[in-house]
Amino acid sequence: MDHGSCAPCPEGATCDGKSSNENLKLRPGFWRISNATAEVYGCPFGTASCRGGGNFTDSGDGYCNRGYTGPLCAVCVPELYVAGRAEKHEHTSILDVFCVRQHLRCG
Repeated sequence: MDHGSCAPCPEGATCDGKSSNENLKLRPGFWRISNATAEVYGCPFGTASCRGGGNFTDSGDGYCNRGYTGPLCAVCVPELYVAGRAEKHEHTSILDVFCVRQHLRCG
């Protein structure tokens, strides 16, 4: 997209006509990796993990609810685990798939 051109609001975001990549606000249940991109992803744990909003941080954790962190807010903070699993963990399989698809180094 060229600077200054208009584009449809990304799914999972809200736009007011003055929105840009830098100030794009996400609906609850959505996450993005950077405020320099309009790529928005649905969170695997939905609104339980992703609060949305416009509070982007370098790690993307500004979109996460308490207890969640990392890409797609799909990682539990230390000392927590995904309910239904007996073991503590750092990553979920959804997170690993996301990291491979996006060519990211996660964890």
